[in-house]
Amino acid sequence: MEENSDIQEDLGNGGKVKNWLQDNIRIILSVLIVATIMAGIYSYSKRTVVSIDETGNNTEINLAETDTEKDNNAVVIVGEDSEDNKIEKKEDNSSEKLSVEQNDEKAKKEEEIKRAEEAKKVEEVKTKQNISEETSESFDEIAESGDSLTILARRATKHYLEKNPTEGLSAEHKIYIEDYIRKHVNHSTSVNLGEKVSFSKELISQSINMAKNLNEKQLENLQKYSAQVSEL
Repeated sequence: MEENSDIQEDLGNGGKVKNWLQDNIRIILSVLIVATIMAGIYSYSKRTVVSIDETGNNTEINLAETDTEKDNNAVVIVGEDSEDNKIEKKEDNSSEKLSVEQNDEKAKKEEEIKRAEEAKKVEEVKTKQNISEETSESFDEIAESGDSLTILARRATKHYLEKNPTEGLSAEHKIYIEDYIRKHVNHSTSVNLGEKVSFSKELISQSINMAKNLNEKQLENLQKYSAQVSEL
């Protein structure tokens, strides 16, 4: 009888608990849901990732304070440029700017040199025109400082051949031509600065014909003279 009484008492208590749970199930579920949410928020707020900035330093970043990727499997955070890196970038920009300025300056100098060379060539042409004149019958050469009668004869020969190209003339032939007209021009062997000497075209033509008739032995003897003159 006592055992039956205890069982009935336990069943009675169990029934009360069951009834209480049924009456308060919504409240209990609500509390569990809120607790689960709070636990998730707390856990989420404590999660951190390591961010490696450009200086190589590791920095812990709170996920609650940063924007996350849509894909929660990975979070990548790039640190801002350090002060040293900013200085390096600034120096790089300055170097690039300086390099551009140097290239511009170099280009300007090269252009100035080119213009100076062109001006020099023009001046040389004008000078040559002033020291050499062509007439219908002769080439008139004006002596510059250090010029000799041979140099004037060489210059007249050059001008004649420029206007009257002749094939087959070697350096030895030209040495003979300038020496021939030097000896046969109507002028003393010495010349003064600014003095003009006229070399007739007929005399130059005659010397060319004479040079063409030289034999191998004669040309060979002239080699020691032609070797001393580079502008032939």
